[in-house]
Amino acid sequence: MSETLWKYRIYLFVRAVDATAQNKAAFGAIFADNGSLETPENEARVFDNCVRLSVSGEAPAQAFGVNTAIKAGMQQPLRDFLDTLTNARYVVVANTELPQYRDGEFILTNFPDPDPDPTGNVVSWEATLQFLNREFGLQVIKDSDE
Repeated sequence: MSETLWKYRIYLFVRAVDATAQNKAAFGAIFADNGSLETPENEARVFDNCVRLSVSGEAPAQAFGVNTAIKAGMQQPLRDFLDTLTNARYVVVANTELPQYRDGEFILTNFPDPDPDPTGNVVSWEATLQFLNREFGLQVIKDSDE
């Protein structure tokens, strides 16, 4: 399969204090450098439209959640980026049906629990948000997009 296909989906959660301009720019550059056809500045704006989470369910946000498609070639740059963050959490699932995975099938995570969705191998965005609520008490801030 071609490296140009958006084969995977990442559900990424970062602490609000780590959503700095520098980190947003670094995240945007990974996408721009891998054929997104957008500028790094436009790609960094994903954090402007992310889901905001807090223990109270009210602002200010304690964590930001990003749900976006990624390419296979982005794996190492993303891992390098995530290694620079404190307590970032992610889940990677198949974004399309692949020979070894079906659409939505769980691939990789760094959550303490190996599978945020205990019902099976398909992990949804909603199941991941529910996992964050169960494990860490984080709730989607009401004015945030889900």
